[in-house]
Amino acid sequence: MLLYSRSNTGKYSSDYVQFETIRKLRSGYGNFVRGSPQANQYPISLGDEKGRYQLFSVDPCGSLWFSRFITGSKYRMGQEWRPNIAMSMDLLKAVIDQTIDRALNASSEAERHRWVVIRVYIVISYVVSLRGSEGLLLDLDGLRRHRGEGGIEYFIIALLGKIKGEHHDLAHLLPCVPVTGSGIQVQQAVHDLIDLKEKYGFRDGPAISDISGKAYSTRDIDDSLHEILEDLYDSDRDLFPKRIKDKETLKKSYQAFRTLRRTSDTRAMDMGVPDDDIDVVNRWKAVEKAKGTRPNRPMRHHYAELSLLIKPFLRYTTAM
Repeated sequence: MLLYSRSNTGKYSSDYVQFETIRKLRSGYGNFVRGSPQANQYPISLGDEKGRYQLFSVDPCGSLWFSRFITGSKYRMGQEWRPNIAMSMDLLKAVIDQTIDRALNASSEAERHRWVVIRVYIVISYVVSLRGSEGLLLDLDGLRRHRGEGGIEYFIIALLGKIKGEHHDLAHLLPCVPVTGSGIQVQQAVHDLIDLKEKYGFRDGPAISDISGKAYSTRDIDDSLHEILEDLYDSDRDLFPKRIKDKETLKKSYQAFRTLRRTSDTRAMDMGVPDDDIDVVNRWKAVEKAKGTRPNRPMRHHYAELSLLIKPFLRYTTAM
């Protein structure tokens, strides 16, 4: 672990690799030791009355000395954390306006298609608080099948996922207001995308994809997002906080992975959205993490019928 740290270049330092990276060597080694045939030939375990077991193993990573070594390394090396930052509402609206302008003035159909898709990704990820890879789950077939549902009060955002016990659909269905309180046209962006996809013969599959139907990656999203942000940085630096002193810092600060999620959560707190509404909007994520088992959440959420919980979604998305 020490040799790996000192002999490699880290993400934030040219002298060493951070503790959060080198600690993974312990996990890899420990899993190998505990999963080896020698460790499982004569398994010895300690069980309790509830049927839970603790396994005994001969693992150097489990020694008191190694525990002290890990603790000391963590405190001595420290942790350098550079999280993605949230956008201000002015900056977010400027980014969305840029996607619309670029789609209208695109020099090719592929370019126009790209900016229509990027607009939907940004808008949806912000409005329903999605991280980078979660925004890529937007399902074209689900959007089409539920188009028109909710009338003028709301429409349905469909995210592909494994459903068990929630409802009889192949996607997570999130109600959303057509226009947010800040004036973001969510439904119009989604309908423009559906119409454009149908024009090229796509009626199902990933909605966040290129003109040939290939799904975008978060790196593709980052490239498009940074393209817009760099142009805005040149034209109006007042949109950005003072700590963004150059374009390199800009690229590290704003990324699809967490920027839009942070922007949404910040807005929700600023607008005083109740905690229960936030929990309901993020309920689908707990279902995904449970991987078919009963998700871990408050008892009142276990007994609440998701298909009837419309108003929490509308309150949250209206606040956006």
